[in-house]
Amino acid sequence: PFVIKRVEDPYGQVLRENQPELIEQLPVSADSLAQLQRGLLGVVQEKRGTGYAMRRLPGDVLAAGKTGTAQVVALGKDPPKNEEDIKIEHRDHAWFATYLPAENPELVIVVLVEHGGNGGSAAAPIAREIALRYLEKRRAPDPNTVAELAEVVSGGD
Repeated sequence: PFVIKRVEDPYGQVLRENQPELIEQLPVSADSLAQLQRGLLGVVQEKRGTGYAMRRLPGDVLAAGKTGTAQVVALGKDPPKNEEDIKIEHRDHAWFATYLPAENPELVIVVLVEHGGNGGSAAAPIAREIALRYLEKRRAPDPNTVAELAEVVSGGD
């Protein structure tokens, strides 16, 4: 992944362009990798998938991903049944990681919502909004894309 893919001067002249550098490759069979990719696709595309909020992107773009929850504190043997009964600072963190298009990835999004609870309901919808904005800008390139995506992430703050 790149933080900065390319540096240009004010006239559009490329001053520097970063290239991917393979540091290490994990020994994984093609069959295992295909099975993992099918699972990640199912998380988003199957009705019972926990990342279902990310489905149906414009242009038939398919996303794959993984939801998660990071426990903040142990709530004991009898945790409250309603999340509203848990102090906000004790609620679990929610996260979602996705990539798209699934068949030839060009974008990775990772969202972490502190004390958000469930990754599928708290983090996946945010990732979807970022993906929608990215796909919209991909069709009509704009030099402000990065700034606008940052605004989506920060909520306009």
